[in-house]
Amino acid sequence: MTSHDFGPPKFFINAPIGMVCMIIGQVLMKVGARGAAGSGIVLNPGKAREDLSPWAQAAGGLVKDALGESGISAGKSEKLPFDEQLRRLHQLKVDGLITEAEYQAKRKKILDEA
Repeated sequence: MTSHDFGPPKFFINAPIGMVCMIIGQVLMKVGARGAAGSGIVLNPGKAREDLSPWAQAAGGLVKDALGESGISAGKSEKLPFDEQLRRLHQLKVDGLITEAEYQAKRKKILDEA
């Protein structure tokens, strides 16, 4: 050893890096062998939402129960200004999340309430 060699031997540094690389390699081999869908990766967002809905509903129910017990209202007390409601409604239509008929019906309701 020379006088400028400080720290642990390279074996102690390279070994953990090698182990991490081997683990990553095993995961990639499994995904490659089964394909993304067969490896448990959910590619369909609708299916993912459906799979997670029981947990989301349970969490929402627990939160509502806790808020009810404490006397805190779970709903919003303030309503958005009508122009903001119209902007958000229009964005839903632009994004294709609602139909033209739904857009017109909700728009009429917002304008009637204003």
